[in-house]
Amino acid sequence: MSGLGRILISAGTTAATLTALAGSAAVGIARDAAGPPVGRCSVAQLRLVLTPDRFPVGGDHRGVTVELTDTSPRSCGVTGYGSYRLTDSRHRPLPTLSLHGSTLFAADPGAHPVVLSAGGTAYADLGWTAAPGAAGPGTTGTGTDGAARRPAFLELTPPHALHALRAAFTASVAAIPATLTSTAFAADVPAIHPKDTRP
Repeated sequence: MSGLGRILISAGTTAATLTALAGSAAVGIARDAAGPPVGRCSVAQLRLVLTPDRFPVGGDHRGVTVELTDTSPRSCGVTGYGSYRLTDSRHRPLPTLSLHGSTLFAADPGAHPVVLSAGGTAYADLGWTAAPGAAGPGTTGTGTDGAARRPAFLELTPPHALHALRAAFTASVAAIPATLTSTAFAADVPAIHPKDTRP
């Protein structure tokens, strides 16, 4: 995918506005095997990695696998969907609609508890539509200063968290407001969606 490689970002403390919260209520309690319940993962425990989806589905569709890794020495739990927002190069928010469900790359497993042991990772898929024929960042609107507003960063607020992780994001989006669709976090890399017709 043009403009977006494998990105490793440490936990940040940037506040993020929670969007599209419908359907993000907690489902069950995460448990470490047969042990007692574990606490929710805090932003300070997590590391964010974005990896471009390996199999383009054609057209102007783009996607990344979102990875949250527990960098702490203790287990923690993740349940449900993240909330995503684009910002420009000055970290100013760009209007973003964060939706939940299947993408053209992966089927949504639905919200369920995922336990991350120390060093463990939870996965979600994030999909969107790029500007037609775009090979790089697309102009996505104009700010009050008259300057073109292009996405430069992606902020992810993990499920039930109050702060966000941030990753560089220079891929094209079709328009602002941008619509980003994400699957729920799961213990495995998102499976290829049944609509995928690759041989």
